[in-house]
Amino acid sequence: MKNEALIHDGTVSFKGVWKDFGGVPVLRGIDLDIASGEILALLGQSGSGKTTLLRCVNGLEVIQKGTIEVGGELIQDSAKGKNSLSSDIAQIRQSIGIVFQQFNLFPHMTVMENICVAQIKVLGRSEEIARDRARSLLDRVGLLEKAESRPLQLSGGQQQRVAIARTLAMDPRVLLLDEVTSSLDPQMTNDVLRVIGDVAKDGITLIVVTHEMGFARHVANRAVFMHEGVVAEDAPAKELFENPQNENTKKFLAAVLSHQ
Repeated sequence: MKNEALIHDGTVSFKGVWKDFGGVPVLRGIDLDIASGEILALLGQSGSGKTTLLRCVNGLEVIQKGTIEVGGELIQDSAKGKNSLSSDIAQIRQSIGIVFQQFNLFPHMTVMENICVAQIKVLGRSEEIARDRARSLLDRVGLLEKAESRPLQLSGGQQQRVAIARTLAMDPRVLLLDEVTSSLDPQMTNDVLRVIGDVAKDGITLIVVTHEMGFARHVANRAVFMHEGVVAEDAPAKELFENPQNENTKKFLAAVLSHQ
């Protein structure tokens, strides 16, 4: 192997995290602890800070105040000055997978090549081991027969399932999912959510930004409702849906559930 992962569990901790864009606060003093293996749904209106919070976990966004730890490793620390990122950020990111709304597959590569390339170049796996891992994951997401297809030959839902398989091939401790079904039709959405529900059984920490309330309610252990850059409500998922305490949470759920 080229590099040993620094992260050995999936705990995530935010302490006093602030993030602004152009002087406008997007995250305002976030304190949040996520246990290893927990499935956390991040809910809230557009602009509430959900995606920014997610992107801070692996350093895609640099915070202005506070600290973020993943697996006991300090990934961001504002006390360091303008660049709060750990000097080991590249190695730490090996253990933090992220899947975006866009599939971001390499169009000139086959599905198999897409899943193998980072395993070989980043983790130092042999081609044989990487292909075995890829085949196992493609079988798991129901796309083994598409191994030699190119991304543009697949539907949107199939591409998203490949993107999830590619991320899982890196054996992450934490998996970040950012509205991964937002551009998919209902059938494709169901296919992707089934895969995520299956992944949730693996003990990986999942942090999921989603507008799929059924998934958040029945698959997540816990739900956090964000409003204007703060954690407005944090509760077990079932409890938050059945008995929300915050007025903004109540309004949000009433509006969203009336359309689902």
